[in-house]
Amino acid sequence: MGRWGVRTVVGVLAAAAAVAGCSVGAGQTTRDRAALGGPVTEIRIDNQAGGVTVVGDGGASLEREVTYRGSAPTGPSHRVEGGVLVLGGCGDHCAVTYTVHVPAGLPVTGRTEAGGITLTQVGRVDVATGAGGITLDTVTGTARARTQAGTIIGRTLRDADVLAQTANGDVELTLATPGSARVETQRGDITVRVPQATYRVTVHTDLGETSVRVPSEPGADHALDLRTEVGDVVVAPF
Repeated sequence: MGRWGVRTVVGVLAAAAAVAGCSVGAGQTTRDRAALGGPVTEIRIDNQAGGVTVVGDGGASLEREVTYRGSAPTGPSHRVEGGVLVLGGCGDHCAVTYTVHVPAGLPVTGRTEAGGITLTQVGRVDVATGAGGITLDTVTGTARARTQAGTIIGRTLRDADVLAQTANGDVELTLATPGSARVETQRGDITVRVPQATYRVTVHTDLGETSVRVPSEPGADHALDLRTEVGDVVVAPF
């Protein structure tokens, strides 16, 4: 994190234990994979503990890593409902981390209570995690990303209307096409890079420095509203 950021090491499984009222700790780990039966048109995250990686590379497969204490979970933790791939949890004393390969451009929504989220080559995004970072790489459409503790990174955001919120972490966004962004963090730096266009720029920090290197025009179609309590704020062209 930047000079104003607070370095917070988030133990994902420990956070999951706090949320779920259980402890995975140094449990046993199993790994498996499965083909996705039937066409998938959307992905929904509904996981209690564990991270999610989605890669829009044209594939149709799912890999998972399951960490558990006690009896091993049985059966799949995912399902396909009407074209929606639901990435579920695996019960108490258990965390499941997914890596999913699907066609490019699919919308991704939902939440994991504890774990990072990484999305590449996807469509509309509306995701959240209670503890963990969020990385968006090559997203087309509206992007909503929320975490209580972790960084948010957005690269190559196209046709973007972006909302990025974290209580403790830096936020770095790069808009590949002109768009709007609202960013909020309590403790962390904000850096937003934008292509040439006209923007309405609002920046705020209670403790830190601001640098706006693009013209700000009150009547611009695109708005950049960037706010941190403790941290620097930078808006720059690329």
